[in-house]
Amino acid sequence: FGKMMSSAEQLGVKLVGAWVDAPAHTVYLVVETDSVQKIEELLAPVFKIGYAETRAVSDAASVLKRRVGE
Repeated sequence: FGKMMSSAEQLGVKLVGAWVDAPAHTVYLVVETDSVQKIEELLAPVFKIGYAETRAVSDAASVLKRRVGE
């Protein structure tokens, strides 16, 4: 996990935060990048031992601004 996170910056992925649910063996990451492919590349080592689920989200204020047209 440490090696994976140290490569994040090289891949152009900013780690915003990380949380662990130890009993569930689950790690939650919030990252910022300009492409889902970079996230997939970052998580490639995880795919060898488990699975990863990704969800692309946007800043709520930015989305609202686009919808309202301001």
